[in-house]
Amino acid sequence: MARVPEARAFIFDFDGTLYDSRRLAFNVVMYNLPDALTVREERRLRKELKGADFQSPEAYYAEFFERLSRRTGKSTDVLRAWYFERYMPNMRRVLEKKYKARPRTLEIFDALKKAGIKYAVYSDYPDVAERLAAVGLPPERCGALYGPDTFGALKPAPRPFLTIAADLQCPCSDILVIGDREDTDGNGAHSCGMRFILVSTPSWDALSGLLIETNRNLGRGSMVDES
Repeated sequence: MARVPEARAFIFDFDGTLYDSRRLAFNVVMYNLPDALTVREERRLRKELKGADFQSPEAYYAEFFERLSRRTGKSTDVLRAWYFERYMPNMRRVLEKKYKARPRTLEIFDALKKAGIKYAVYSDYPDVAERLAAVGLPPERCGALYGPDTFGALKPAPRPFLTIAADLQCPCSDILVIGDREDTDGNGAHSCGMRFILVSTPSWDALSGLLIETNRNLGRGSMVDES
């Protein structure tokens, strides 16, 4: 990657993008061994619902727990309590113990803020602020935060991307989405006319350096599209 595409606003994915999430599924299962089968079904259900848009968090969670109930034989009330009182807190504990933000992530956010460029973090899992903090990223420095508990939808559904664009007060064509999955982050971005960069652990150092330097020098020149 020689250059960063020109952008007036940024949307960052979280898991796999702002930290290296390798073995996350395994580590979460190991931290939830008594509930391993339920965790497995939760992850399978998420794949089944990829791109679904239920228009509201309430409708999303109603359908989510109803389907999970059919898969596990547990009541929706039991599953809802398990999910929010055990599963998500345990995920945060796994992040705190085994993961940390990618190098220079806060430098990127600080450079964008100093340059007057708006940015957001959008995740397919809830508790975005708490999970950012778990990997060492103060939520107040990470821009606007969004998750399924904001929209009632999962990537690559276009409505959340369009809503974030409206919140950032920026045309979709001027927004750059940075994520680690083409099928969710990339397809969601492209469906709305946003640009997209696929990031990985090997490419992060180069990308972070370009983002920081480009936005530090924003007043002396514009970002040039990659060639």
